[in-house]
Amino acid sequence: MDRIIAAVRAEAQLGRLLPLDDPTGQLRITETAAARTLRRAGGCVPGALAAGCRLPPECPRTPG
Repeated sequence: MDRIIAAVRAEAQLGRLLPLDDPTGQLRITETAAARTLRRAGGCVPGALAAGCRLPPECPRTPG
């Protein structure tokens, strides 16, 4: 039972599932993974410091 509770808690910490630009509309990324990826990408820009990332409450699916 403890393993089940731990798994549910871990999944809840991942954040929302955000849609990716996918023709089938089925691909998603967790909010946590998206924020982490954006921070890392920003940190690769010379002279830039990416300390945080904030995603809007509703991330609309935009073409392209």
